[in-house]
Amino acid sequence: MNRVYFDYNATWPRDHKAYQSLIAVLHLAQDNNLKDSKSYSLTEIANILGCHALELLVTSGGTEGNNILIQTLFHYHFPQKRHFITTSVEHPSILKTAQYIKKNGGEVTFLTVDQHGALDLNQLKKSIRDDTFLVSAMYANNETGVLFPVHAIASICKEHRVEFHTDAVQVLGKLPFSFHELSATYTVISGHKIGAPMGFGFLYAQNNSNFSNMATTKMKSFFDNQIIEKQKYLQLFLQIYKERLKDLDQEKDRLSQIQTSFIQWLKQTFQYIVIFG
Repeated sequence: MNRVYFDYNATWPRDHKAYQSLIAVLHLAQDNNLKDSKSYSLTEIANILGCHALELLVTSGGTEGNNILIQTLFHYHFPQKRHFITTSVEHPSILKTAQYIKKNGGEVTFLTVDQHGALDLNQLKKSIRDDTFLVSAMYANNETGVLFPVHAIASICKEHRVEFHTDAVQVLGKLPFSFHELSATYTVISGHKIGAPMGFGFLYAQNNSNFSNMATTKMKSFFDNQIIEKQKYLQLFLQIYKERLKDLDQEKDRLSQIQTSFIQWLKQTFQYIVIFG
């Protein structure tokens, strides 16, 4: 029986061809050369993702990246700045962190979306206060697929001198991507969304951001150790992402055709449907 897998937003099926290369990486580990190769791998990944190697922190995935960043910034700024802005449709890792902030003396504003899943940027502008320490809005929604105008949000935050974080987990490997072009202060991505192993991702922290400036020696040591421990994932991620980039335009056209055909079928089959986005 043929199996059809639909939920690529949850996780991308393993790239078995790329996993074969993991054997060679494990041999490298036995030769104890991983520590020497960590700088090269991270630099190459940074180049292909559009940032500097020093701006990349290796995490266990999107949830850890979101949690570490937001909670650390909250405690760093508290009590002078205690206001956090996010949307009502974020990933649970953001929404649960928002509840953590509220329970620990902070204040949270949840931006709402309309019937199409879109944000009202005027609501964002009105919500920013003098004590706002961070705005967080995902790039693409994991359930509806709606894209938020992250470049416009980044511009608004820059104008109001507030740092901006985006969860870009759902975009990697599906749309052209560059950390610097995205213009967010912080961005989180996860490896398993493109077929790399679970338990691996990146937190991008812009140079001279509050997070990068406040990072303690202990924290920097933790992230450096993450690079060494996950070296095999770094090399595997690099190989898989390069393959995704080769097929990006072709895959985008293919999915667009499928989307058009599917929507036409829905409209012909059902009297009333709502399309988000």
